[in-house]
Amino acid sequence: MITSEKISQIARSALLKEINLSPKPGLVDRFDNGAHSDMDHALFLESIDAISPFFSLFYESGCASTSSKEALNDLRKVGVKCENAMFSATNGVNTHKGGIFALGLLCGASGRLISNNQECTIENVCIEVRDRKSTRLNSSHKTES
Repeated sequence: MITSEKISQIARSALLKEINLSPKPGLVDRFDNGAHSDMDHALFLESIDAISPFFSLFYESGCASTSSKEALNDLRKVGVKCENAMFSATNGVNTHKGGIFALGLLCGASGRLISNNQECTIENVCIEVRDRKSTRLNSSHKTES
C-alpha cells in the first residue's frame, strides 16, 4: 500500500529533480538564476524543505474526504498553509506555488484512491484529479446561474 510518507517522498523527489535539472535557459537551475534576480538554487532548496511536510497532509486530506467537493475544500486549506510556509521560507518569493497546486491535487487524489481501495496508478490518479476538477467546475457554474 502507498503511504503518506511514500507520497511525500515522491513529491519531494520530483521537486528536487526539477530544480537540479540543468541547464534550463531562463529558469533557475544549479548553475544559473536564469531571468530571476530574486531566486537562486539555494532558495529553491529552502522552499522545498518548507513545503515537503505538507505533501503527506494533502494525501491524508484525500484519504479523509467523503466527496470530491469536500476533498477540494480540504486540499485548499492545506494548500494555503503550504503556500504560507513557502512564502515564509523565501521571504515572499513565489518559488513553488504552481508545484504546490499540482502536487497537492496529485497527492490528494492518491489518498482518495487508496482510501476507496482503488489501485493507485498514474491513470487512476489522473482520472481522479480530472473528476475532482470537473466537480469543482460544475458546482461553480451552478452557483453562477
